[in-house]
Amino acid sequence: MELKTTYLPTRYVMAFMAFLGYINIFLVRNSINLAIVAMVNYTAIDHNAATMDIITKPSEERCEVEYQNFTGKNEDGPFVWSQPIQALITTSFLWGYVTTNIPGGRLAEVVGTKYLLTGSMLLTSLLTILVPPAAYLGWQYVVFVRVLMGIALSAVKE
Repeated sequence: MELKTTYLPTRYVMAFMAFLGYINIFLVRNSINLAIVAMVNYTAIDHNAATMDIITKPSEERCEVEYQNFTGKNEDGPFVWSQPIQALITTSFLWGYVTTNIPGGRLAEVVGTKYLLTGSMLLTSLLTILVPPAAYLGWQYVVFVRVLMGIALSAVKE
């Protein structure tokens, strides 16, 4: 009796791998938007600073609700970064992402998309590991690492 084996076509495997790769790229790009909420010490930030008055509405229009039934643990992060610094950190990925589109496209033609996607994801994974130590060195280092992440992923488009 001969065993019949069925194989999954290669195009399905490649499509699934590309899907997982693009999900990973999306998560790398947007991870700092979630992480910065836990990283910043919001009680130490002056929310009435002059730089924020331009962006926000006057203070009499703010909601002043106090939550008295909160039973969870409310901890702030270790970093005192103002909102403009937080905006620099969250947008710094896009600086590198935008500036190297054309060279990244040419690199994809020369090297090939399979190797470019693999190398980009490996490099950004290593750079993601460097974000917490960079944050303890200073917000400028976080911006630098995020720009490098954007450069690494510039050739990989969704």
